[in-house]
Amino acid sequence: MYEKLGFKVVGDVHKFICMNYVPSNSFPYGGLKAEVLLEADLDKVFELDKNAFGDFRREFLINRIKQSHQSLILRNEMGSVLGFGLSVLGSCHLILGPIVAPNDSAAAYLLNQLALNHKGKLRIDLSPRAETFMNHLRKSGFEKVSQPPIMIINSDSMPIRNNHLYGIAAQVFG
Repeated sequence: MYEKLGFKVVGDVHKFICMNYVPSNSFPYGGLKAEVLLEADLDKVFELDKNAFGDFRREFLINRIKQSHQSLILRNEMGSVLGFGLSVLGSCHLILGPIVAPNDSAAAYLLNQLALNHKGKLRIDLSPRAETFMNHLRKSGFEKVSQPPIMIINSDSMPIRNNHLYGIAAQVFG
């Protein structure tokens, strides 16, 4: 049906659900610190997201941050912002994403900080290239429940990305 409207399948999304989160130490987190995202951090968050997602989403991110249960940034030992993560309370799950991080270890650390004290179901949607991160999710109690297609219109491929987008905001938003 969507193909008739001009949409093309360019990949898929891996949807994971967790009933009981199990913190994992499968990655070293040395030197990383998660902090509450402040207004002073927004320009860096917008830049990190643009490079990870492939497009500038300032308004979307501002709205998502306002909706969020938690908004965190990731700093290294020198205080540089390396990534960020958001969680949004949905009707059934705490939705984790977007999560933007420089590597699997940093993404796992952010996910842990977002999920750690939640008493309920968790959900994260991610791109297929994050296989090592998916293994981390499985060790932490997540199960893959579906793999819907990614569809776009007016293009044959996804925008150029730097592979730092781990959790997406939601299937519909990317």
